[in-house]
Amino acid sequence: MNKKALNYDFPVVGIGASAGGLEAIKGLLAQVPTGSEDDVAFVIIQHMDPDHESVMASLLEKITKMEVREIEDGMEVEPNCVYINPPRKEIGISNQKFRTSEFDREQLPKLPIDSFFRSLSEELAEKAIGVVLSGSNADGSTGLKAIKGAGGMTMAQEESQAQYREMPHSAINTGFVDYVLPVEKMANKMFDYVRHPYIEASAKRSAQDKQFEKTVPKILDLVRKETGHDFTNYKRTTIRRRIERRMAVHQVKGIGDYLELLRESPDEVGELFQDLLITVTNFFREPESFAFLKDQVLPDLLDNKPRDSDFRVWIPGCSTGEEAYSIGILLREVMDERTEALNFQLFATDLDGDSIEAARQGVYPESIATDVSNERLERFFEKKGENYKISGAIRRMVVFAEHDLIEDPPFSGLDLISCRNVLIYMNRGLHEKVLSSFHYGLNKDGGLLLGTSESPGESLDLFHTVDKKKSVFRRKDTPGKSKNTHWQSPLSERGDVLAGTEIEERKALKPRDLAEQMILKSYSDPGVLIDENYTIHYFHGNTERYLSPPEGKPDMNILEMVRGDLRYKLTGAVNEASKGGDAATREDVKLKYNGEEATLDLFVEPVSQDPDSVKYFMVVFEEEKSAANLEEDERTEEKEMEVGSDAAEERVETLERELEETKESLQATIEELETANEELKSRNEELQATNEELRSTNEELQTAREEAQSSNEELISVNQELKEKLNQLSQSEDDMRNLLDSTEIAILFLDTDLHVRRFTPEATELFNLIESDVGRPLPDISSRIDDTGLIEDMDEVLDTLQKINREVPAEEGDWYEMEIMPYRTTEDVVDGLVVTFKDITRVERKRLKSLRRLAAALNDSNDAIAVFGLDGEIQEWNSGAEKTYGYTEAEAKEMNIRDLVPEGKIRETENLLDEAKSGELPDSLETRRLTKKGRVLDIWLTMTTLADESGKVYAVATTERDISDFKQKEKNYKKEISSLKAELRGARTGNEPRGEGE
Repeated sequence: MNKKALNYDFPVVGIGASAGGLEAIKGLLAQVPTGSEDDVAFVIIQHMDPDHESVMASLLEKITKMEVREIEDGMEVEPNCVYINPPRKEIGISNQKFRTSEFDREQLPKLPIDSFFRSLSEELAEKAIGVVLSGSNADGSTGLKAIKGAGGMTMAQEESQAQYREMPHSAINTGFVDYVLPVEKMANKMFDYVRHPYIEASAKRSAQDKQFEKTVPKILDLVRKETGHDFTNYKRTTIRRRIERRMAVHQVKGIGDYLELLRESPDEVGELFQDLLITVTNFFREPESFAFLKDQVLPDLLDNKPRDSDFRVWIPGCSTGEEAYSIGILLREVMDERTEALNFQLFATDLDGDSIEAARQGVYPESIATDVSNERLERFFEKKGENYKISGAIRRMVVFAEHDLIEDPPFSGLDLISCRNVLIYMNRGLHEKVLSSFHYGLNKDGGLLLGTSESPGESLDLFHTVDKKKSVFRRKDTPGKSKNTHWQSPLSERGDVLAGTEIEERKALKPRDLAEQMILKSYSDPGVLIDENYTIHYFHGNTERYLSPPEGKPDMNILEMVRGDLRYKLTGAVNEASKGGDAATREDVKLKYNGEEATLDLFVEPVSQDPDSVKYFMVVFEEEKSAANLEEDERTEEKEMEVGSDAAEERVETLERELEETKESLQATIEELETANEELKSRNEELQATNEELRSTNEELQTAREEAQSSNEELISVNQELKEKLNQLSQSEDDMRNLLDSTEIAILFLDTDLHVRRFTPEATELFNLIESDVGRPLPDISSRIDDTGLIEDMDEVLDTLQKINREVPAEEGDWYEMEIMPYRTTEDVVDGLVVTFKDITRVERKRLKSLRRLAAALNDSNDAIAVFGLDGEIQEWNSGAEKTYGYTEAEAKEMNIRDLVPEGKIRETENLLDEAKSGELPDSLETRRLTKKGRVLDIWLTMTTLADESGKVYAVATTERDISDFKQKEKNYKKEISSLKAELRGARTGNEPRGEGE
């Protein structure tokens, strides 16, 4: 599992679409539940015309309540948002942020969906969801494989619903699509997957661990019975994640329920098998390792090869062929710099037959351009429509075959093995067995290339480390190390159990003692004792008819010594004996020795059943003899007895020489047969390649139609967006026209050359404009504005980009408030001016008329009535005010209200003016005023505010009544009342005051 995905609390859905995709995207997003507790982010990758700005964001905002954003470099990915790719940008995702890069226009068209899906799979693993919708090419198919390989979920639109079916059709044909649905059903499936425990933190699944451990072996047993392939020794974490992904796809919560599903559905067993095989690969994966291989490893290996010899390479786990072809390209490039001639044989193998078939085709999507340089694309590939096909020269170098790395024998005589990102899925025991087979298959000092996250582990005694970081190793010569241990299945235990004392006795026995004990009990024919690694520990009898010591360095591996077809019969018998625990027999085995043909029975019996010790097998060769042979043997024995020991020794020497000659002849024959077999395979591959080239003629004819259809699809996609945009623009135009026609403000829209673009009806009262004046320079049009600096102000705003606001006069004494400001586009580019004229004369006239009517109505009032502005300047003054304060109307209109306020009431007056601006004056209050003669009057003040049509307060009207006499009378009354109260209290106490005469 990708550790990065643990940083995400929410899944990310990548949606790929092209022609006809807009309606499909709308249909999908319309079904996304709102207000859900499930946080999900949506990223839409659509084919964009590089010269066309998309309006998809504005179209989708009407469909979904989620926020719609256009992707920018470095933008953080947030849940419950919809992100849209901008034109001319390739989108990736890393550390929860978007990464954008410019498309190389020379390499257009690109496949942005494949590119983003691959980035999404690397970033989010099982929390990545890939969706392919309508479109007319194959973009998205390769990316879905990457998502599924990382453990994510994949979907495609139902072909019958898609407006253009090529993209969903191509995706479905890959076999990597989990759901094929109409768009309106996708959201529900998507959120069912999101809620499944599969994408929760592993800690939340710990309660099921015990149940998983019990059930997984049963599941793997079903896979083995159905497919013939055993995944028992693969890492449990990998197996578990693949099983959990299938459970999430089927919405199965319990592992027991999924086991029942497998038992009822053989098709699901096949789907699980395919999931277990998924590997993500691409050309020149981990480029640093390939660069090191080309510059350091291959030249060194080639230097040690004789001229005109074969350079053999094995690529196990080759998947769809990218790794094998990458190495073929490197070999061709290296040989271009050398003078000697070598024959190259690349054997690329995989367990998955479908992958092998795809590799043989050698056809890949345009997205390989991200991994393969332009120079290599031009030299080693042929452009076939929207795909690239590997060139015939490289194709003929590689032989593809189905091969089980665990069960089948390895290739031998190899100079290089490239097995990358395969061992990481195997447990420790299987890891060591595979590396042992690699050691066996490699020539002396042969090279081994692993994935950068892989190493030989505990098998370092088999390999030298050339570069640890790049995982490059060389074979060690290790005498005594076992070989060929890889292709037998893990040895099973026998059903019967030996008594404890017998086990202890068996443990104490040496191989020789054990063999002699077994021979005394059961055997008289020739035989050998071998261990589970096929190493011989003991010979019994004359085995020269069946075994021949290898040339060169001594090797006690029986498979290196056994003659003819005995090698394959022996391998099968040992495997059978190890699994069943009983003796295995191969009858009527034909064998030629010294020019004679013999028939024998081969017996293999397990010797040790102790699970804690090394297993041994007794191999016995029982030869069937004819009557003539028996008589000949008897005569020979009699003759030997008569001749004596000297003659017997001479006979033995003769037989040994003949045996040696026969052994050499047989060895040469075997080598010739093996070479011929490999050449036949190579010829067959060449014939297949020739057939593919013949078929390519038809593909090229089809390419023209596909390219034309692709161009038409892009035009349709652009046309759909333009149609939506035109509808929006038409509506916006109608809204703008109605707004401008209804406003009472004169507005001019000018371009940067001061040419008229648009104007409101009110503007015709100031400028002599008609509809045909659009496009004419404003200075050429006469106006009522009596201001010679108007054009200079406009030029200044264009230069400084600072607006100007001032009052300008017009004919007949009118005044206008003019504002000139820059006209800015949505991209914040200044593209002209907006000039507005507000008729302030009309407003002031209305105000003046209102004040005059008010003054006329109240002029005869005895109360003092005054009107003053918000700055305190007195504007109206009636006769009652003249009588009260002594100032005439002319004098008052030159004064401020503050001039009538005593010092102690200044603060109060300031507060009243501030309150008047907001229209929140008190209705009345008691205050004081100063008369012209300096007298202080007590005043009862009634106030009201005056506002224009817009509600803006512009003045305050007050009615002021002199209450000084009333205040004095009030004081007198209070004094008299106080005196009367005192007299009354005296009368009640008998202390009435006396008069003067008394």
